[in-house]
Amino acid sequence: MNDVAIITKITTQQKNKDRFNIFMDYGKGEEYAFSVDSAVLIRFELRKGMEIDEFSILEIQFQDDIRKAYNRAVNYLARRMRSEKEIRDYLAEKEIEQPIINEVIHKLAAQKYINDEEYALSYVRTQMNTTDKGPDLIRMELKERGINEGIIKHAIAEYPFEDQVEKAIKVAEKVIKKNSKE
Repeated sequence: MNDVAIITKITTQQKNKDRFNIFMDYGKGEEYAFSVDSAVLIRFELRKGMEIDEFSILEIQFQDDIRKAYNRAVNYLARRMRSEKEIRDYLAEKEIEQPIINEVIHKLAAQKYINDEEYALSYVRTQMNTTDKGPDLIRMELKERGINEGIIKHAIAEYPFEDQVEKAIKVAEKVIKKNSKE
């Protein structure tokens, strides 16, 4: 596949209308070559009769792999906010290569879909309002999610000491009440 191949046909996939099958002639007749996302098709201006070399095909496939991984990450983010580490771990679990993960993370950060500082602040507020967890447990959970210490300190500062004391009293009252029944 050192020489140039010619695109002979482009068809829409039946199960996913945003993906296209590319058929090419490498000199031995038409054969299926690869599939691409609509954004990749447009970006590379792929069309019937176009000549493509081996390097261009590799670049197109790399960009398509980025699109697929990006779409996976966005679907994963659709359920709830995630830290950068959570997204990296998720994509790695799906056996996506590191250079592609790096590209996806860069793109998500540029589009402000991921922001560890906002994530940490939101996480602290949610835990503060919906659980009995104290700042040490929240700090540990944020660390497990890959949040750096500077961001954690800033986020934990949002948890007022008075609220911490109030939570501690409620937890103590529950324990006393439970133990008095026994």
